[in-house]
Amino acid sequence: MKYDKIKEKENLDRVNEELIRYYKDYPKRSISLTAIGNSISDGLSLSEPGLPLLKRNLGLIDIGRLYGIDINIYQLSRRESNNSFLVLDWIRKNHTELDSNRWNMIDYVRNDIPALRQDEINSLFDGGSKKGIQDIIFDNHTGNANIVIINLGTGSFLDVITRHGRIDQIFASVDRDIAGIWSILELIQSNNRVSGSNTQVYLCGAPRIYNTIISDITINPKMKRLASNYANVTYVPAFPKQPFYRTKAGIITDLHYNEAEYYHLLSLINQSIIDNYLKRDLLTILDRKIYTISQENDLNNGHYSLFDITDLVDAMAKEYESKTGDYNFFIDFIKEYIAKRYPYDYYQSYPKENLARILDRMKK
Repeated sequence: MKYDKIKEKENLDRVNEELIRYYKDYPKRSISLTAIGNSISDGLSLSEPGLPLLKRNLGLIDIGRLYGIDINIYQLSRRESNNSFLVLDWIRKNHTELDSNRWNMIDYVRNDIPALRQDEINSLFDGGSKKGIQDIIFDNHTGNANIVIINLGTGSFLDVITRHGRIDQIFASVDRDIAGIWSILELIQSNNRVSGSNTQVYLCGAPRIYNTIISDITINPKMKRLASNYANVTYVPAFPKQPFYRTKAGIITDLHYNEAEYYHLLSLINQSIIDNYLKRDLLTILDRKIYTISQENDLNNGHYSLFDITDLVDAMAKEYESKTGDYNFFIDFIKEYIAKRYPYDYYQSYPKENLARILDRMKK
């Protein structure tokens, strides 16, 4: 499928303004957007080389300024050596955008057929924020909407394919990347629980290889299921893309996107934020409070009861209802998540039965 660059840019500008208005009304004073992961988060394109992912949408900053909202964008991504466990290690070591840019300069220069000239490489990856990634994604200021955009899932697979791996490692490589993503999501949700941060993650599906269903029957279903296990994570589905691209050098294949497709991806991410931020924000708060109740009852002789929990659920559902008019939707939305998490995280909050079974009785 071929996308029109002008139309995609116009749509992105429209969604950008909708996103800014959404946060103005929420209200939020600032938005932090952090792209973490592989060459998609890096904005790599062999057919139309250009800026890293979030810098392809600098118009969002201008629109934010018009509405009095500060937009801060960060990158922690790399063109090569970007499997999910390596990315997890970057986060644990509190690396910076400056580090990321230095890695990318090495990758682009070392590549046999660079997608960019040396002066373009220098321009794209010179400098960068010195703020540690943990200081960004673990920030807990209530006036800031903290958004992490993750593109991962193919790094281990490509390592096996391109770095002399064995055939019997191919299928295991997908599960390896899922395990790494799981660890990253656990790290972020754990911090939300203990520090009061409300960081949300938008986990993007892997691009469709040659516009086939390969990604959609291997890695993407696993990522979608993984996302459903977290209060603060939304899965952003993959979309049709071109299998081949016409360039000055001729027809090429590219596992990445061209400029129009990057605009399309950015529009999908921003629309997903608009559609999911409120319910994920409320569920993240609810998750933290029920988790804390369970811990207190278990370890500190707490005396929290079922009434304390239902009061919390009711308060969150009423907050959702006040902005959308639909109390029961929120109850249905949180039920699957609570059912999944109860045995591991919530049991001591109310040991008599899974809390999810109580939710239907709370509907209006």
